[in-house]
Amino acid sequence: MDVLTSLSSRSDYSKTQLEFILGGWVVTRLFEDKNKIQTTDGHVEEGDYDKASLYSLLYALYRAVGEMPVPGGEKFEMTFNTWGYAWPAAWGPCPISPSVRSASARTPTPASTRPRR
Repeated sequence: MDVLTSLSSRSDYSKTQLEFILGGWVVTRLFEDKNKIQTTDGHVEEGDYDKASLYSLLYALYRAVGEMPVPGGEKFEMTFNTWGYAWPAAWGPCPISPSVRSASARTPTPASTRPRR
């Protein structure tokens, strides 16, 4: 299975399905003639992936992981967005520059600062 192009945004993948999807992807990569993901820098050509498939995988993984405890007793939930984020004032000064911060949306959001659904 090619997770770069085959996943549907209309599907809600379970943890077991995600394990099979990722495991199958790893195994099938051994038999590919062309490596779609460059091992030197992670580059993927525009035509070798479908954004909807990648978003579907990322959203499913974040839903499957859910909230997780971290040292100090606080619970965190990984978030994913394509718009960037604002550094929460309650966390103090941001340790990275705004240009790096706006290019990255991989910082976990404390459960206590997330809006409830």
